[in-house]
Amino acid sequence: MFGLEKKPKGPFQFDLEKELIHDHKKCMDLIHKVEKEKHELKNQLRTGTEKQDFEDGGVILQAFDALETVLKKISTKK
Repeated sequence: MFGLEKKPKGPFQFDLEKELIHDHKKCMDLIHKVEKEKHELKNQLRTGTEKQDFEDGGVILQAFDALETVLKKISTKK
């Protein structure tokens, strides 16, 4: 009724996705940087740390995984 109709929404785009969709080189650089940081963090977790540091590292590792998923989605979208 007069502008209250529901319009179909397109797929959700992350802000990072909107920014990097046109810059493939920057996207690939970020993917490599995230992979390097994940590798270093995994090595730190393997060596053994205090329980709190281990839990915090796990949360950060999950965040890196999510970021890497978004970046790979952007890089394959082209």
